[in-house]
Amino acid sequence: MASRRSGSENSATRAAILEAAYEIMIENGYAAVTARSIAAKANLRSNLLHYYFRTMDELFIELYRQVAGDFAEQRRGILGSERPLTALWDVTSDPRNVTIIYEFVALGNHRKEIRAEISKYGNELRDLNLSIVTETLNRKGLTWLPWLAPLVTIVLESVARSLSLHGALGVTSGREEALSIIRRVMDLLES
Repeated sequence: MASRRSGSENSATRAAILEAAYEIMIENGYAAVTARSIAAKANLRSNLLHYYFRTMDELFIELYRQVAGDFAEQRRGILGSERPLTALWDVTSDPRNVTIIYEFVALGNHRKEIRAEISKYGNELRDLNLSIVTETLNRKGLTWLPWLAPLVTIVLESVARSLSLHGALGVTSGREEALSIIRRVMDLLES
């Protein structure tokens, strides 16, 4: 059986397809990402999508790689910054970042190939986050607690995403108080 042609990985059309898929996921969730919806969003013919991506899973995997690559670049930019915990909090709690992560997690619950990509890149991102937190704690001389950096990393990621999600859903009870405490702790660690 002959394989389908695959369009250039550097093509503007391919980039438009990925951008349209990303925007649809942010706006309407992964289930709304179809060849037809992408074509409408990118102003393309729907059959053109399969010239660049053989399957929807192939498209989702490439989109996840792109998103994870962007997240990794954001984190590399944070390393060595003056207020790394604050910067890490900001990118981790950014509503668009949280939305796309949760959409990919939901998608990964149903598709093992995508779950494998999430695991692979998730570990890379966790290691970058851990580097940022470790650097910050080292500046404060908190190296004698070997468990502190991994704990702070997990708590920062989890709380940032959770509070961002709660804010998007309109769950406000205790949110501002929690954010105030988190800002004070980050100020203490970054001052």
